[in-house]
Amino acid sequence: ETRLLATTFAEHAEATMRLIDAATVDFAAAWPVDSEAFRAEVARWQDTLGDLALQIGVTDARADIIYSNLGLSGPVVNLSDREHIRVHLDRLHKGLFVSRPVVGRVSRKASIQFSRGIERDSEVVGVVVVSLDPVYFHKFYGSLPLQAQISISMIRNTGELMVQVPSRAPVGSVVTGLPFIAGRDTAYGSHRGATGSDGTERIHGFHNLAERGITLTADVTVDDALADYRAERAMHVLAALGMSLEI
Repeated sequence: ETRLLATTFAEHAEATMRLIDAATVDFAAAWPVDSEAFRAEVARWQDTLGDLALQIGVTDARADIIYSNLGLSGPVVNLSDREHIRVHLDRLHKGLFVSRPVVGRVSRKASIQFSRGIERDSEVVGVVVVSLDPVYFHKFYGSLPLQAQISISMIRNTGELMVQVPSRAPVGSVVTGLPFIAGRDTAYGSHRGATGSDGTERIHGFHNLAERGITLTADVTVDDALADYRAERAMHVLAALGMSLEI
């Protein structure tokens, strides 16, 4: 059951990221930010994305923020130290990049950054960023009729926890004890082992979205997973004892 759940959540995450990916492609194509085409794309995609996007932003080739749909005021904000910007400016990644959770310097909110380099004449002239509120995934996971014992997590393949419902650890903390997180050989499966600071043995179903650099997991403790089996076995034992007494 946990493996099927992990795959279901992975499909939802992939659909969400494809939508954001399409938005970043259109923003990059409509650059520069002071053009009518860019403003039109922002307006169109804001209607489509709705509350999904905390912010739409653009940096220049120096990593200075030159556009935010939230507005800019005060000193120039530079993001040259942020991984989701550097990977494009340093040409370490092409296409959509998914960041670890960070606090936005303009939005001031914890968010997952989806970024894409803007190229013109084979040069990176800037980076477009769509910031997603992790609460979006929290609400989706929390709205489903899951068994209370099951926990859902989105984990970056570098180990950082991005989303977890119900929460057992802070967002951004590094998850250990899950050998399938960084692996690219197995897209999905199940794993049993002790994880977390409490060393509780859990059964994890997982689905790795290698292209996005994240893994979705659904897990339950071994004790909870076996509880129904033990209860059913006890009922069979009691029924058998009842039959023997009658005889």
